[in-house]
Amino acid sequence: MTWSEGDLWNVTLDLDAGMVYEYKYVVVNYDGHSAAAWQQGSNAWGDKRVEVFDNWANGPGAVVVTNGVEATRERKLLAWAGDYVAQRFELARAKAELSQVSAVGAAGAVSAAGAPRKGTGGNAVSAAGIKPSWRP
Repeated sequence: MTWSEGDLWNVTLDLDAGMVYEYKYVVVNYDGHSAAAWQQGSNAWGDKRVEVFDNWANGPGAVVVTNGVEATRERKLLAWAGDYVAQRFELARAKAELSQVSAVGAAGAVSAAGAPRKGTGGNAVSAAGIKPSWRP
């Protein structure tokens, strides 16, 4: 993190998309390896491009802004759950459609085998729309 006027600390991190991250502030000892003090309270969270406005004394993530809109952990989890349910419904719809297309394709394969159909007088009917051939 980088300090700036007004005792503001800033950091920019590249994180993997589609994840929810939790974080907490810590003051490290001069050795840079051990913690002198952890921020109290619950972990904060974030995803996407966010601006987090908090301070050491208040609860983490006091204000989290994503694309100019204030967000909360609850809103994020509810949105994620809604997306999950919508994807499950879309998957079920796609499976049903695939099953229906597969059944129609199987029926078409049987009729395309060239077996004469009832009422064609021995003519073979092609599923590809080719004129029937005459069979004596």
